[in-house]
Amino acid sequence: MKQAVFLNSNRKIGEKAEQKQISILLMSRKKMSQKSRACYMCLQCTLITLLE
Repeated sequence: MKQAVFLNSNRKIGEKAEQKQISILLMSRKKMSQKSRACYMCLQCTLITLLE
Protein backbone atom coordinates (compact mmCIF):
# COMPACT_ATOMS: atom_id res chain seq x y z
CA MET A 1 0.00 0.00 0.00
CA LYS A 2 2.74 2.43 0.94
CA GLN A 3 4.43 1.97 -2.43
CA ALA A 4 1.23 2.87 -4.30
CA VAL A 5 0.91 6.10 -2.31
CA PHE A 6 4.56 6.89 -2.98
CA LEU A 7 4.11 6.37 -6.73
CA ASN A 8 0.99 8.53 -6.70
CA SER A 9 2.75 11.43 -4.98
CA ASN A 10 5.64 11.07 -7.43
CA ARG A 11 3.23 11.36 -10.34
CA LYS A 12 1.70 14.51 -8.83
CA ILE A 13 5.16 16.06 -8.46
CA GLY A 14 5.92 15.17 -12.08
CA GLU A 15 2.69 16.79 -13.29
CA LYS A 16 3.43 19.96 -11.33
CA ALA A 17 6.94 20.15 -12.79
CA GLU A 18 5.51 19.66 -16.29
CA GLN A 19 2.98 22.46 -15.81
CA LYS A 20 5.75 24.74 -14.56
CA GLN A 21 7.90 23.99 -17.63
CA ILE A 22 4.98 24.65 -19.96
CA SER A 23 4.25 28.02 -18.33
CA ILE A 24 7.95 28.94 -18.51
CA LEU A 25 7.96 27.99 -22.20
CA LEU A 26 4.88 30.12 -22.85
CA MET A 27 6.44 33.06 -21.02
CA SER A 28 9.72 32.82 -22.93
CA ARG A 29 7.84 32.45 -26.21
CA LYS A 30 5.93 35.65 -25.40
CA LYS A 31 9.17 37.48 -24.65
CA MET A 32 10.76 36.14 -27.83
CA SER A 33 7.89 37.30 -30.05
CA GLN A 34 8.03 40.75 -28.47
CA LYS A 35 11.79 40.94 -29.01
CA SER A 36 11.63 39.74 -32.62
CA ARG A 37 8.80 42.17 -33.35
CA ALA A 38 10.90 45.01 -31.95
CA CYS A 39 13.87 43.79 -33.98
CA TYR A 40 11.78 43.63 -37.12
CA MET A 41 10.53 47.19 -36.57
CA CYS A 42 14.10 48.30 -36.00
CA LEU A 43 15.28 46.62 -39.19
CA GLN A 44 12.48 48.25 -41.14
CA CYS A 45 13.56 51.62 -39.81
CA THR A 46 17.21 51.19 -40.75
CA LEU A 47 16.27 49.85 -44.18
CA ILE A 48 14.04 52.85 -44.84
CA THR A 49 16.74 55.29 -43.73
CA LEU A 50 19.29 53.49 -45.91
CA LEU A 51 17.02 53.76 -48.94
CA GLU A 52 16.47 57.50 -48.48
